[in-house]
Amino acid sequence: MSKYQNIVYGQLLSIVYNMIEFKISIESIKEFIDSNSKKFNLNEDFYQAVVVTINELNNNLKLQNEGEIRENLFDDNKLTNLLEVSIK
Repeated sequence: MSKYQNIVYGQLLSIVYNMIEFKISIESIKEFIDSNSKKFNLNEDFYQAVVVTINELNNNLKLQNEGEIRENLFDDNKLTNLLEVSIK
């Protein structure tokens, strides 16, 4: 694995995580991964690793979301904590 491929792989995972958080469909995410894997010449092992990771992330987020209460989504304390984390 080249340094270049490792960087692209890491960036793809980061982008995919955000796409899942924003509830973009898994089909769209897989299309994004496929096109970018080809564009940046990532081999099949990297592609499969990203696909496995998105499936795991998606399953974990579904489990988390089942336990959350949506009416408290914009609670001032949660929003303040989110802003503090994003500023760091």
